[in-house]
Amino acid sequence: MSKYFQIIHDILESKGEEYETRFPEVRQKNVFTISTLSHSSASQVYWKLKGNRGTFSYESITGKAFFEGRSKHEYIQKRLVDCITEYPLEFKTEKYKLIGHIDAIDFNEKFIMDLKTTKLDTLQLGRLREYVLQVGAYCKLMEIETGRKYNGSVFVLNGKLTEYELTREDIDNSWTIIIKRADETYQKLKELGQIRE
Repeated sequence: MSKYFQIIHDILESKGEEYETRFPEVRQKNVFTISTLSHSSASQVYWKLKGNRGTFSYESITGKAFFEGRSKHEYIQKRLVDCITEYPLEFKTEKYKLIGHIDAIDFNEKFIMDLKTTKLDTLQLGRLREYVLQVGAYCKLMEIETGRKYNGSVFVLNGKLTEYELTREDIDNSWTIIIKRADETYQKLKELGQIRE
């Protein structure tokens, strides 16, 4: 076997830890991800206590659905020529830092896109609300960073293309909810002795 067998094997066995490898600061107890907070503060606390963002089975990573979703995502990103992809964001307070990565951002149009390549019915599962929270927080962070208002949409690709364009109310509410969840996460981790001031 070539040396690449082991490299590829290790990648597939990473059990979803690619994010932690690319962005090691996320392992710090007081660094929270906007995408996880969009689910709930309990999800963020669980992840911090467990030590990683969750695990995926070898079968789910090597399965057809995983690669179909990932390849659609990357295919679209590479063709959004007026956009910057995987744009990093951060927001610091005295207690914690929020981080995130925008799938695609058009600085000229002040527009943020998040691509969701799920096979699940997003509306039935209530996942759209989580996606809106994530994009809304990104829009608000860009407004804080640049002093300009940003708009955004969630694009769901699950057999057909669906766009949910956020309203200004969605954006403002998203930021309020994400900050509340970050505060709750910080407080809970502090109560559990995971964070010391």
